[in-house]
Amino acid sequence: MPIPSLTPPTMTGYELRLWRRQMAWDQAQAAAALGVGLRTYKRYELADADRAVRRAQPLPDLVTRAAQQITLAAMLPALARMDKAQILQQLQAILGTPPAPLHPQE
Repeated sequence: MPIPSLTPPTMTGYELRLWRRQMAWDQAQAAAALGVGLRTYKRYELADADRAVRRAQPLPDLVTRAAQQITLAAMLPALARMDKAQILQQLQAILGTPPAPLHPQE
């Protein structure tokens, strides 16, 4: 069975803001959870808001990976009640990886 890539999709400041709101956190709580200062966190969220920048600016991979890890930890109780296919679907949505086949072809 192929091993899915562990390289996270790049998260933008806008996506980070959506993630924080999904977690029902304020900026200070999100900064603390990610292990960065509040000013740094605010800069991350505003990274792609600069009008001089024509496209979204990617955040450091560490921020993306930390957000994924925190989301997975928050989902553990729900994952325990899911079947294998549902768990794979949720992991794909969080990690941005293609789903692995449930039954590898031989």
